[in-house]
Amino acid sequence: MKILNFYLPAIAPFRLDLTVWALRRRDRNIIDYWNGTQYIRIFTLENIPVKVQIEQKRMESQIHVKATCEYAIPKLKTKLSTLLNHMLGLQINLNWFYDLIKDDKFLHPLVLKFLGVKPPRFPSIFEALSNAISCQQLSLEAGLSIQNNFAQEYGMQFKENDHIYYSFPDPSKIIKCKYEELMTLGFSHHKSDTFIEISTEICNNEKIFSNIENTSNEDVIKLLTNFKGIGRWSAEYVLLRGLGRTDILPGDDVAVQKNIKRIFNLHKKPD
Repeated sequence: MKILNFYLPAIAPFRLDLTVWALRRRDRNIIDYWNGTQYIRIFTLENIPVKVQIEQKRMESQIHVKATCEYAIPKLKTKLSTLLNHMLGLQINLNWFYDLIKDDKFLHPLVLKFLGVKPPRFPSIFEALSNAISCQQLSLEAGLSIQNNFAQEYGMQFKENDHIYYSFPDPSKIIKCKYEELMTLGFSHHKSDTFIEISTEICNNEKIFSNIENTSNEDVIKLLTNFKGIGRWSAEYVLLRGLGRTDILPGDDVAVQKNIKRIFNLHKKPD
């Protein structure tokens, strides 16, 4: 096994545990694994599963990264550094936000409770789209259960002692699927067709998302809603969770509306 150890700095305040919780959302998430002190994730690089183990010592504004893989991968540290900075928001400075809400009686207590959480991102547009599709018109618990089935069936495995870790599936695996196969995992016929169409487009047109980081919000929405089964909510979800556009909130998100109504003691749900 090849092992690589390195550190990545984070703009303070930063809490790995809170940020990972925002990323994984529920304990049952098997793709983003938290063992109580470490975040563990399997990335597929050069078609090789890489186990990445991340830990933050108390009060340190940096994370320790340990990568383990069977074969050497060129520029592994650079590739992982880019991925992890995006996923964990290590270089996002939220001081402007803390200053903005320091006198807000509703938000300031929440900030104190969750001080150090950064806005997380999924590592790829495909994974962001997959999460959006899985959770469309379903509870988060049901959506994540389907995602777990998806990873166990089509993700790469990394076996260590008695534990099996799973990577998120690559679209190249999905283009070979029939919709009936995806339906056995919990996807509807409609969602299965959407998965296969998106996977096929990504594999046939590798440049489709190559410049998406520099594309305006509205143009990203236009691009994504060209796919069957991707509406405005899903596109805005990808903007927020896939591209880190924190100026975007998915429109008509019922859960968000309910929580905002509760936190701000509103008489009715916000528009």
